[in-house]
Amino acid sequence: MLKRLTEKITAEVMDVQETRQREKVQVEESELYDIDFVIRIDKRNFQILGFTFLFLIIMFLRIFATDFLEIIQYHRIPEFSMFHRVVFFVLVGVGILFLLLCMILWLLPSLHVVRSQISYRNKTYHYSEISMIRVSSIKVATVYAGKKKLFRISGDYVNYATFLSWAEKCHIPIQQPGIFKR
Repeated sequence: MLKRLTEKITAEVMDVQETRQREKVQVEESELYDIDFVIRIDKRNFQILGFTFLFLIIMFLRIFATDFLEIIQYHRIPEFSMFHRVVFFVLVGVGILFLLLCMILWLLPSLHVVRSQISYRNKTYHYSEISMIRVSSIKVATVYAGKKKLFRISGDYVNYATFLSWAEKCHIPIQQPGIFKR
C-alpha cells in the first residue's frame, strides 16, 4: 500500500515537472515569437571613413595649392620636393586602402535572427545548436557551436546589444570579459 502511494506521488511529481517544462518552453517560444532583426555593419562607419578621406584630400590640395598658384602666376613648372612626392604617394595609398576597406565592409554578410533561429551565409542555426558566446573586452562576440567557431559580431554592428539579449532569452551561455566559467 505504501509502495503504491509512493509510486503514485512520484508519478504525479514527474507529471507536474513535465508540465512545468512544457509551459516553460511555451513561454520561451512566445517570448521569441516577435523577434525579427538583422545584424549588419553600421552605415556610420562609411561616413567616418568618407570624412577622413575628404580631410586627406583637402590637406593634399592645401599642400599643393602654393605650387599650383606658382604655375598659374609665373607660367613655369615648379620642382616638386621629396616631401611633396612622399605626401602624394601616401595620400594615393591611403585612398586605395580606403576604397578596399569600403568594399570589404560593404560585402560583409549580415545575420538575420527570426524567433529561435539565426541565419548566416545561407546557413540557419537553431539556438539549441549554439553552445556558447564569448564576448571579448573590445565588444567582439564570438559565437560557437560545440568547439567550432561560427562567426564573430563586432560591437560596431547594428543590433549588437539586441543579439546579446536574444541570446540571454534563449539561455545561451555568454562569457563576458573577466568572468571565467569552467
